[in-house]
Amino acid sequence: MTEATVDLRRVGELLEQARTLAIEYKQITKKPLGIAGEYGEYVAAKLLNLRLLEARTAGHDAIDADGRKVQIKARVLNPGTPRNVQRMGRIRWLHEWDSVVLVLLDEAYE
Repeated sequence: MTEATVDLRRVGELLEQARTLAIEYKQITKKPLGIAGEYGEYVAAKLLNLRLLEARTAGHDAIDADGRKVQIKARVLNPGTPRNVQRMGRIRWLHEWDSVVLVLLDEAYE
């Protein structure tokens, strides 16, 4: 079965706009906008040369050049919050995947 991939360049353009909005939103409301997962998937795909898959692909978010299935988790680390309090999304064992990538971002999503 061939999995549908997304246009990483276009996703990047949109997420850069969302990142700018998320930073300003947090400054105004003191609440996160909630784009860490999507932005982290984009960053991992860009840096590791992965093909990002469409949403709802069971068990993984991307595939590498060799066809290995990669699950991507992302967190924004907030200064002042103890690290043992910050959570990471669950790694799901129900579906097939070959590796997991953890993307840690600062409040500027860098």
